[in-house]
Amino acid sequence: MITIYYCRDQTYKKGINLALIKEYERMGKPLDEFYNENKTAIYICWTARGKYNKVNSKIKVFSKLWDEKAQRVKKQHPLSLEINHRLTQLKADIEKSVLTLIARNPDYMSDDVKDLVEQLVNGKINHSQQITFWSAFDMYISEKRKLCKEGTVKKVVTTYNLLIEFQKLHYTLTFEKINNDFKVDLLSYMTDEKKYLNNNISKHFSIIKTFMRWASEKEYHANTKFEQIKYQSDTVDVLALTEEELDKIINVNLSFSKSLEKTRDIFVFACLTGQRFSDLKNLRLGDLNLESTNPTWMLYQVKGNKRKKITVPLLPKAVEILKKQCDFRNPMECYAFKIQCNQKMNQNIKVVAELAKVNSPSPRTVTLERGVLMYSNLNISLLLYTLQEKHLLHLI
Repeated sequence: MITIYYCRDQTYKKGINLALIKEYERMGKPLDEFYNENKTAIYICWTARGKYNKVNSKIKVFSKLWDEKAQRVKKQHPLSLEINHRLTQLKADIEKSVLTLIARNPDYMSDDVKDLVEQLVNGKINHSQQITFWSAFDMYISEKRKLCKEGTVKKVVTTYNLLIEFQKLHYTLTFEKINNDFKVDLLSYMTDEKKYLNNNISKHFSIIKTFMRWASEKEYHANTKFEQIKYQSDTVDVLALTEEELDKIINVNLSFSKSLEKTRDIFVFACLTGQRFSDLKNLRLGDLNLESTNPTWMLYQVKGNKRKKITVPLLPKAVEILKKQCDFRNPMECYAFKIQCNQKMNQNIKVVAELAKVNSPSPRTVTLERGVLMYSNLNISLLLYTLQEKHLLHLI
């Protein structure tokens, strides 16, 4: 972070020994006799990329009327209110504009900052002009990285990248262009060119509107037409596997493909523990206790901003999968499964289901004696159900 501050040029008379000034300051003696008798400039100062720079603010005051510690003109100055307001506003504009510059161009140079400050001082640009649709979106993502989980940030970045692709093929995006016409154009792009389904489209529009509200609260734009953008998501029909179909997935011969076999095993392990994909991905060897008569998985589950500790019982089949797929010679802090991305896992489990002949198209919900196994059009999720003997312990 670049710190902006003010300094004076030629504060004291020529030839004054600065060591004497420091001694007077230490003793609390007045320095009036040493101050420069002429008005001198207040400079905007900073250090960027290890290089010190300063730019004349074009404001001049007598040295005796400047408070270096408070970075303000003293009340004795007849125009103290006006000058201090100007200095406060100028510093705020510079800090916000420099933050935008860094967000847009992490490889910025020291001279880039100097050019920006000079333009602000000379009135060639102002802060509101600097905050464009894209620079604001960069700052929005930076803020999300500090406040939200990785999964949430990833969704925002995906929408950001979608809009970049849209802009390259259609038109430059500004705050003012985010309206109902934009909705029609983006919807056509997502439907015809990207082949997105309704719920995916709905999520992108929701993220765009959330960003626009954030930018409006920051006073980066005055557009209210974006609120007219509405898109209804579909209600997903829930299907369920029967116990017989689960057995087919467990028993299908996948020896010809280690990748499919591993996906199947992890999927079945998820069925037997009822935990989310993210929890399986973060499972570490040290979280497992397989030595006792009642093996368990000590799970530290994060939902939102809350962290919850739960004990997940492990059935014999789940323990068997762990011993097959995990290398317990590794340190305890190592991940138990080397899991691919969620998309690749879903692709593989579709293939596994086809090979196991689990491909019934008819919608149904089946309550098993020991639990419920959820999936939708073979896009099978890795958050399913927990089984322990004949009781349903946990349903997500």
